[in-house]
Amino acid sequence: MQQPLQVTFHNLPHSDALEEEIRARVAKLELIHDRLHGCRVVVDSPHRTPEARGKTYAVRIEMQVPGAEIVVSREPVGEWRLALNEAFDVAKRRLREHAERQRPG
Repeated sequence: MQQPLQVTFHNLPHSDALEEEIRARVAKLELIHDRLHGCRVVVDSPHRTPEARGKTYAVRIEMQVPGAEIVVSREPVGEWRLALNEAFDVAKRRLREHAERQRPG
């Protein structure tokens, strides 16, 4: 990547283990799209609402590729690993789709 990965935690304390997990997943994204210029990942624990019971987690991924910015934002869920899995699964799919559209011919 041309720009360093940015990992931000919002409404929850920083976790070295979670950041390392994110860095490993972003490295896999770079294998899917070799022209990934930058990536920002925000892990949020939104404020509780009357409908939500307990803590929830949301993950937002912003990826810069030539000619586009791909943004993945998922609804909050009750487990951080599930939030991470869902967001990165969508990110992989969108990067693959973008790479396919960019291929000549």
